[in-house]
Amino acid sequence: MAGTASVAVVFVGVATAIALSPSFAFGANALSDLGNPGHSAGTPATALAFNGGLIVGGVLGTAFALALALASGGALARLGAMLFGVATVLLAAIGVFPQGHALHFPVASGFYVLFSASTLAFGVGRLHAGRRGSGAVSIGAGIGNLAVWLLWIGRGAIDRPGLAIPEIAGALFVALWVLVHARQSPPIDRRTNANRTRDR
Repeated sequence: MAGTASVAVVFVGVATAIALSPSFAFGANALSDLGNPGHSAGTPATALAFNGGLIVGGVLGTAFALALALASGGALARLGAMLFGVATVLLAAIGVFPQGHALHFPVASGFYVLFSASTLAFGVGRLHAGRRGSGAVSIGAGIGNLAVWLLWIGRGAIDRPGLAIPEIAGALFVALWVLVHARQSPPIDRRTNANRTRDR
């Protein structure tokens, strides 16, 4: 529930901010321009929608990550879920420290880097547990996000016009992974609890 709600809140916040922006364009802007009311693409209304969506979505994402960590069997999968929890804290921090703040770039870049690290760890752990579907989705999402950013950085300065394109592409990999595992987490919990019962 928290995972699905997290994705919905973030994407609704971003979509609302884009709709309210006087000049936002994917080929010219970064998504974070929407969170800066002093930017030509930003207004107080876009900043509220964008930053508020990231903060609320990040908090919900942290709750999801905690539930996933508790439900996941295996140390590596739990580590991956906990790393994703740290990533969601950074997601909320993007809204707390919007564009123009000294901490904005570190928390924004850290979110995407930690997402790939967390899903790769989680995916390997799931494969080791025999959960090939979950493992493949996790590893694919982590590699996909990483590839998006390597391709972007390899073609020029990271902050050049159009940064919103890799940002939204990376966000789609995040959403895919969360939605898949938001559906799977109750069964994971039941299997894990059953295994613990047998081990006693």
